[in-house]
Amino acid sequence: MDNQSLFERYRVHFSRAIALAIVVASGIEIIAYFVLARAGACALSFTDPYLLHKVLLPIGLNIAICVAVMAINHASKITYKAKNGVIIHGASAIAFVIAMIHREFVVNTSACLFPMILSAAFNDKKLISRTFVFSLVTITVTVICSALDGGIDLINHINYIVMYGFLIVGYFACSLSEKYSQLYLRLIKQQARDNAQLQDTLLRDSMTGLYNHRTFHMELTAAISAYQEKGRAFCLAMIDIDHFKQVNDRYGHDGGDEVLHKLATILKQFCQPEDKAFRYGGEEFAVLFSAKTMEESLQLLQKMHETFSKTKYTFTEDIITFSAGIAGYCGDQSKAVFFDRADDLLYKAKENGRNQIRTDAETNVTV
Repeated sequence: MDNQSLFERYRVHFSRAIALAIVVASGIEIIAYFVLARAGACALSFTDPYLLHKVLLPIGLNIAICVAVMAINHASKITYKAKNGVIIHGASAIAFVIAMIHREFVVNTSACLFPMILSAAFNDKKLISRTFVFSLVTITVTVICSALDGGIDLINHINYIVMYGFLIVGYFACSLSEKYSQLYLRLIKQQARDNAQLQDTLLRDSMTGLYNHRTFHMELTAAISAYQEKGRAFCLAMIDIDHFKQVNDRYGHDGGDEVLHKLATILKQFCQPEDKAFRYGGEEFAVLFSAKTMEESLQLLQKMHETFSKTKYTFTEDIITFSAGIAGYCGDQSKAVFFDRADDLLYKAKENGRNQIRTDAETNVTV
């Protein structure tokens, strides 16, 4: 899952959480008002200023903000980073409404800290900073409004100072969380790269860099499954270097290694992105030509054969060639039967004089 998909899920859950919080808090406030009214603590009246200004007004504003945020987050033309900002700024706007309406220490502190803590989940330092500034503005505006209303005494002065302190501490805590989250993500990515590199090492032959025998059987199984599920045609070529034992005996393993490297380089050179080349074992190689007809696969194999036969070596002037057999998958064969077909064609090429490519057609022999 990429960042965009992950944040999309975050936004959906956060939007639902905010909407649920608004619904629950609104319901509690309305129920509490009617319970207090029935208990005689206040008059039950739908025109009561407290009900209108302290309960219904913030509920209406917060519902409008929540609907707007959810609508924007469903817009297709807005980038996912912008959507991250929208949901956080929407939470900040809700916090502003709550702080302006209630102007109480606990309520204001919780309301201002909530969007900043929420922004830390997106691991965006700029978003955390913007939310912090918005929260500072919210607290400052409530302080000014309370001062104008004459509602600030010594206790309130202390509470507002504490609110600023909580907000600053919250900002540094969120910034530290974002910093270590980024470090942790980088560590995870590095471990993923290391694991991928290790996995790739396990799948490849250490000498030639081609895929190894184990990977060959995995890929052949996958190719057969792709054919059966999607009808994706493919061909298998089995390749064996002619008289390789004589090369090793005459020129030593250094000479043999040079031949193996040359052939591996040629196979990789002519393999297209969807094709895969393997060192099956010793001097035997294999190539899976994916999404190709027999004619297309044979053309590539012939180019490999021709290029290899013209290769020059540092230890000899002799021409070194390979023999090959190539088979196209028909769809009604098991993996073992199909592999044996290609392998039998290889041995027919060797028995027929080597330095040639043998296909299913008995008369089709390429030299």
